Amino acid sequence: MSVSSLPSVVKIFQVAHYLRKRRLNEMQRRSEEMAIEQHFGNAPRGVENQLSTLSQKTRKSELDGGRVTDDSFMEDEMDLEGELLTESLQDCIIDPTGELYFAWQTIVGCCVFYNIIFTIMRITFEQLEYHWLLFWIFDIISDMIYCLDMGVQMHISFINDGIYVTDKNMLRDNYLRTRRFTQDLLAVIPLTYMVLAVKCIYWIFIRLLGAGDLELSVAVTSATLYGFCRLPRLIKYRTLSELFSSIESRTNAPDMFRAVNLIVYLLVIIHWVACVYYFISWFEGFGINNWVYPATEDGEPEHFFLRKYTVCFYWSFLTLTTIGGGSDPETNLEYLFTGLTFFNGVFVFAAVVGNVGDVISNMNAARTGFQAKMDDIKRYMLHHKVPDALQKRVKKWFDYSWARTHGVDEISLLETLPDKLRARIQIQI
Repeated sequence: MSVSSLPSVVKIFQVAHYLRKRRLNEMQRRSEEMAIEQHFGNAPRGVENQLSTLSQKTRKSELDGGRVTDDSFMEDEMDLEGELLTESLQDCIIDPTGELYFAWQTIVGCCVFYNIIFTIMRITFEQLEYHWLLFWIFDIISDMIYCLDMGVQMHISFINDGIYVTDKNMLRDNYLRTRRFTQDLLAVIPLTYMVLAVKCIYWIFIRLLGAGDLELSVAVTSATLYGFCRLPRLIKYRTLSELFSSIESRTNAPDMFRAVNLIVYLLVIIHWVACVYYFISWFEGFGINNWVYPATEDGEPEHFFLRKYTVCFYWSFLTLTTIGGGSDPETNLEYLFTGLTFFNGVFVFAAVVGNVGDVISNMNAARTGFQAKMDDIKRYMLHHKVPDALQKRVKKWFDYSWARTHGVDEISLLETLPDKLRARIQIQI
């Protein structure tokens, strides 16, 4: 063991001794019980038994020659946390940082992503009307999950003065006062079902009563009409951002996830611009000039949905990257849309390039800083003519330090943790 590592070892033993003294302190045990009662109301009998058992095992570990059975303490604390979690679930109180809520976030996020991608596609591409049954199934499922999410949000615990609030009335009132409730309420407006009801009444009025055609039909397809009715579902976009933040906090490769996240956002923007481009082409008339999508007939390759979407996506990608290469716009609407697309493309790709640069620099920041220290030591030893044998030992130590810590300052890093968690980490490693 090197002399430089002695202070760390001494500090570990000091922390462990300090923790043993705290576990033997009866006043500390009572304060923990009071904190649990304050958090969960009246603490259940099972929690008292767990705390009593934990204290008894602490005294037993002191009598057994001073051995600290860390595994037993970890198991007892996990049992205690599990029992507290069970009590919370029985009261329908959800931890916003728990795995259960993360799983629910994933489900809601998938529904939001479905609406973001397919709502605009159903408005623009008429071929999707042939898959109306499949879309109706997904629409009903996503709408049910949207409504259930409003009920879930009323049971999400929040921190007030450093303590998680678990009172149901306070949780409900807190959610109803937030802007999130207003957004969630607007996101579940049943415009689609209202339009369907109106169409059914109209069909009954025409077919069964023998009335004449009132010319209430519109010049757009049903898929386009229902797509417009589902636009309020996009108000819930913030749920998708919260899901990405939760994944980033849980993943072991946050830098890589940030890069993937940026790519996803970029593809979504390109997707929306492509759909709007096709919608403008339909609005002005296919093939009226070289800028819009060409007019096609049934059976031609350009008439199929995949070909249409690929061409529009390609146009959107070239325009957003300011590469261009397509035909110049001719009408005022075309000039306006192309100009806005170029304008947004400048900011979008500037943000993407800047964020990707930050991600790459953060990925190599630890190695760059460590290499800079190593270079300074090399120059220092070369300036003072340190013997080659000692220089090799110093370089080997740097290689060993990087392999063990990857440039992380363990002492300063662990100082942010409480003494109990710090000691447990030191014992485990």
